[in-house]
Amino acid sequence: MIIFLFGASTVTGQAFVKQYTAIYSDKNLRCFSRKNNNINFLNLEKNDDFIFNIKEDFLIVSFAPVWKLANFLEKFHLKKSQNLKGLIGIIACSSSSIYTKKFASNNFDKVLYKKLYNAEKILFNLSKKLKLPVCILEPTLIYGNVESYKDKNVNLILFYMRILPFIILPKNTGERQPINANQLAAIAILKVSSFIKNKEINFEKIPVGGDEIISFEEILRRINAIYLSKKNFTACFIITIPNKLFYLLMAPIILFSPKFYEALLRISSNLSGFQKVSDILKTKEKKFPILNNDFTN
Repeated sequence: MIIFLFGASTVTGQAFVKQYTAIYSDKNLRCFSRKNNNINFLNLEKNDDFIFNIKEDFLIVSFAPVWKLANFLEKFHLKKSQNLKGLIGIIACSSSSIYTKKFASNNFDKVLYKKLYNAEKILFNLSKKLKLPVCILEPTLIYGNVESYKDKNVNLILFYMRILPFIILPKNTGERQPINANQLAAIAILKVSSFIKNKEINFEKIPVGGDEIISFEEILRRINAIYLSKKNFTACFIITIPNKLFYLLMAPIILFSPKFYEALLRISSNLSGFQKVSDILKTKEKKFPILNNDFTN
């Protein structure tokens, strides 16, 4: 059994590599990336010469943008379907944005939702045509670093909190359910094991988040207290003001960036309520942030 891993240079991709090789071996793992020269190069959007050059069964695991994976596989199925004979399943990483941005008003988020929706539809159709089990992971906010690979969520917050003396927030911020990259990778490993043992043909979507449902304000306060203090940075003051006043002050931003303004509106939205990772992995619940991963370097 060979595992083809796409998006290997993402932080979750690297977490998957570490966990998979620790449990199994790197001998049957083929890693591909569009960004890292030390990993087999593959641009999913320009792949006319690519083939799955093996004679045994294989699985596809992907942490690349799901719409790129879906378009790649659809095109591959149309032109090189014979080369997919050994494929026994697909595990793809999408996003909870397919739920949270469904009714967005700015064009950027509208396009993102459409990409996610169309990609999942393509994978559903491929599951039916090829009679394959397909699992789509739909994670919430991903955080955590694996060696030099860094998330683009907590690290971005850290960047601004290091350079800004204070941050203004609305008094009532919405709920979040951040999930660590290692937790998400562990779910993918679990599904790999399931696909190998059980070859039932089914299409599954897993909207998943971390174990703790926490307000956006509390996320910032914990980052402030834990990471900035550990690295000897000056604390960033968090000032809260009434929601109405906050959005009144932020209103002019809509003239310059509707996308950013809508992101500010989401600060007060509840983007939680997804399956907890501990329920899937059958492990103890863990609070945000998981401290056994150094993701603040």
